[in-house]
Amino acid sequence: MLKDFEEALETCTYCPNLCLHACPVVNAEKKSSVAPWAKMSLVQWVRQGLAPMNGESVDMFYKCTGCSACTSACAHGVEVGDVLFAARAEAQSRGIPGPGVEARAVPMGPLEKIRGDSTMKSLRGKRVYWPGCRQAVGDHETLEDTLKVLQALTGEPVSLGPATCCGEAEVSNGRPGVGNNDAVALGYILAEAEQVFVGVGACQAHLSGARVMVESVVPFLLKSFLANPDLVKGTVPGKVAIFEGCHHVRQMGMSDQVVALASRFAEGGVVELRWCGTSSHCCGAGGAYAQTSPDDSRIAGGRILDMAKDSGAELLISFDAECVAHLKASPQAEGVRVLSAMSVIAEMMGLKKESEGGEEEV
Repeated sequence: MLKDFEEALETCTYCPNLCLHACPVVNAEKKSSVAPWAKMSLVQWVRQGLAPMNGESVDMFYKCTGCSACTSACAHGVEVGDVLFAARAEAQSRGIPGPGVEARAVPMGPLEKIRGDSTMKSLRGKRVYWPGCRQAVGDHETLEDTLKVLQALTGEPVSLGPATCCGEAEVSNGRPGVGNNDAVALGYILAEAEQVFVGVGACQAHLSGARVMVESVVPFLLKSFLANPDLVKGTVPGKVAIFEGCHHVRQMGMSDQVVALASRFAEGGVVELRWCGTSSHCCGAGGAYAQTSPDDSRIAGGRILDMAKDSGAELLISFDAECVAHLKASPQAEGVRVLSAMSVIAEMMGLKKESEGGEEEV
């Protein structure tokens, strides 16, 4: 499994730590032992039999959010996250699960189970919004506001997609075979719909990598607002800081579209954070890091909030619902308001008023 990454491992092992500054885990934990160079060297030593594959070494493989910030800073474009995820898979194959990650049995016949699911019939010919695992998103207001915006722009009802995992979490936890099967199974369900919008972030990147035909809400919204500027009935006063989200920036290449869309309703303009674009830091929510290192992942989120405060912005927004939920949970959230960009758009379109008093249900 690790043999496929021999060139990447050798390149990193002999590198003088040039991507150290880019790693959100290093910045959160402030230890050189979690630097990309150190983790890649450890994988190389394990592969060569110079270090044991045990609980201590496997813990280090999970000190990665998969954000690819190190890759952006790397002169050779080495995908450190891919190597560490493969190392997790190697550990799982040897019966060594990650910290706080329970080993689970591989489900038998996932596609057969899906074929008998009545969900497919209920989605046939409909427009659907699939937000990601609802437990991971953790913000029902974001789901409701997104549905309202999509329904207003399409002029038709938009159904909420099935509460089925896309498999990205399984890949992060060293079970790529299961994760890829989950993506295929979800794609099989969603293929019954006429049009599928997805929430942004790691799930979107995973589905796109598995060639599941889905549409991001960001380009759809930007195109709609450019065609009809009157759709935006209000603006947000003051400075609005934008957290683009590492997966949107790097895996999906949509940084400019995210900023352009936010600029449509930010009266004082969009303030990009100190680390933005291809230099953007991860908030700590990705790559199972929030589950295996919860305290340090919150520190990573706190750094994003500190950047927003330093910019003078009172509001920090993101299109990545998982990042929004993670940032809201940070103890440093005081002093800056964190909102889903979809909730802000719903308010600027005058859609939030409809649900006041709790009369409307989505």
